[in-house]
Amino acid sequence: MVISNNHIIVLRKSLIIALIILTISVLPFSIFLHLWLLWVFLAGFILSILIFFYNWIGWHFSFFAITNFRVLQVNQKGFFRRAVSEINLDKIQNVNYSVDGFQQHLLHYGTVTIKTYSGDLVFQNIERPQKFHEQLTSLINNQSGDKNRPPHLQGGSK
Repeated sequence: MVISNNHIIVLRKSLIIALIILTISVLPFSIFLHLWLLWVFLAGFILSILIFFYNWIGWHFSFFAITNFRVLQVNQKGFFRRAVSEINLDKIQNVNYSVDGFQQHLLHYGTVTIKTYSGDLVFQNIERPQKFHEQLTSLINNQSGDKNRPPHLQGGSK
């Protein structure tokens, strides 16, 4: 089984929003030094932590997995929303990956697209897409090679 995650770059928006909230909440306290403004800073700090933690949960529990029989995509959104997509390896027609732009090339993330008869399964912001692509195509080729062997030889020796 091969497991891959989204690249950590997907958390950049929530980090920027959390930092903006934190900055806005600390500015009045740093200028006027009133005790009640400390509560504004504390509220901004807690809000920024909650926003970042909510998005971190989604990133941490989302993954892509390749087994000997299927490809699995699990997308976690917040605390209680999860979407799971899977496709059997024998249903896959084509696998492509793309790394678009300097940032994706520098940070080693991109998009893997799996084409089937019924549609496409797209894995965006996947970490090391070339490695994921190579492992998936290797498993597909091994599985299709097993179909051409006699039944008593499929899956290796006993």
